[in-house]
Amino acid sequence: MEPMFDDFDVIYCYTRKQAIEDGILIDVTFTAQEAGFNWPVAITSAVWYRYIAPDENLSDIEYGEQSHLLDVLVALLYTAS
Repeated sequence: MEPMFDDFDVIYCYTRKQAIEDGILIDVTFTAQEAGFNWPVAITSAVWYRYIAPDENLSDIEYGEQSHLLDVLVALLYTAS
């Protein structure tokens, strides 16, 4: 199998690892595996802070980040299948 981009010069490469270290991506692989994913999963920090992190104004403190994240991942897995 031939590499897809042999005829091109790479100008810039930003890896998943670098994005996680920089805080652009958040690795949620462990929780994603609990939801049924079979591969590494990362979400953007924008998704994390907008949809996953609990709102401080909510009175239901028990329903926190992990519960929100699991709900989103299960919905994504269900929608993708």
